[in-house]
Amino acid sequence: MSTVQFTGINKSFGTVDVIRGIDLVIETGEFVVFVGPSGSGKSTLLRMVAGLEEVSSGTISIGGEDVTDAEPSERGIAMVFQSYALYPHKTVYENIAFNLRLHKVPRLELDRRVREAAAILQLTDYLSRKPNQLSGGQRQRVAIGRAIVREPQVFLFDEPLSNLDAALRVEMRLQIEKLHRDIGATMIYVTHDQVEAMTLADRIVAFDDGRVQQIGSPLELYRKPSNLFVAGFIGSPRMNLLPGIVEAGGLVRLPTGEGTPVPLPAAATQPVGEEVTIGLRPEALHLGGEVGSEPALTGEILSLEQLGNLSYAHILCDGLPPMIAQLPATAAFARGSNVTATFSSGDVHLFDGASQAVDHQSTQGG
Repeated sequence: MSTVQFTGINKSFGTVDVIRGIDLVIETGEFVVFVGPSGSGKSTLLRMVAGLEEVSSGTISIGGEDVTDAEPSERGIAMVFQSYALYPHKTVYENIAFNLRLHKVPRLELDRRVREAAAILQLTDYLSRKPNQLSGGQRQRVAIGRAIVREPQVFLFDEPLSNLDAALRVEMRLQIEKLHRDIGATMIYVTHDQVEAMTLADRIVAFDDGRVQQIGSPLELYRKPSNLFVAGFIGSPRMNLLPGIVEAGGLVRLPTGEGTPVPLPAAATQPVGEEVTIGLRPEALHLGGEVGSEPALTGEILSLEQLGNLSYAHILCDGLPPMIAQLPATAAFARGSNVTATFSSGDVHLFDGASQAVDHQSTQGG
């Protein structure tokens, strides 16, 4: 059993509260990603699991055992940091074996663990090399190998890919995903990069201001964000968020001075005159179609991001924040073009103006 449970966790630095009442259970074998902006509390919570930060109040248990006040070495965890922290004068083999030698693991057992970890991480051919003879991705794999040989109950990753270039980040994401499949260990992974969160996690825990904003699978957070923070943070590019006011007849009027009012979803509860926010994913906006019964907005393309397989158009409509629409690669639009953007009311996410919580959203696609 390697379940990790947080019960009523709070953390303060002097008068500053950085973790505020976290209750969370991470099941055995889960890959859970803590995601959020800088200062949201995600790394602090991870460091409390590791025993590197004291808990102000509440309890942390691993495998059913209370470890709130236990020493880091007694928690059955292994941590991989953003920095590789390898010994430059030692070989890959010696770096991976270092902690085992400290704990006087018998030579044959030590050799077995090192070579098994090297095989999992495709480092067997590099065991005699020094760190300066390795790429950044290979060095990070050595750091992960050093964690694997400890055979921990729980792996903790603290932004391990931040120092890698884009291509190596993709490669290492695949390596970490494969590692989880191969060994089936409980893993907690901290990142500010929501792409890493979406591609790696069984479940995402979205943090902001020391609080959990939403917990769920990557697609749950993408398709059904519970509030404006999650809607704006999860997704690349982010969701378009447009202000509106509820009108009579079950409509939302956007402050454009023109355009079609947006029908309220059937389950919406806001009264007439209520301020709301309309959320639309970039792929929900369609440019250049015929205006019919669907809501429509007119604006100018400020810029185009052409990415090969698709493009993103940045559009400015009078009275609205800039919007982003996803286009197929074959779409023939140019910067400065005047366009009409249509969307289906079924793709609308509606957020309450006061609480910023979701009132109703599309259930399309899940």
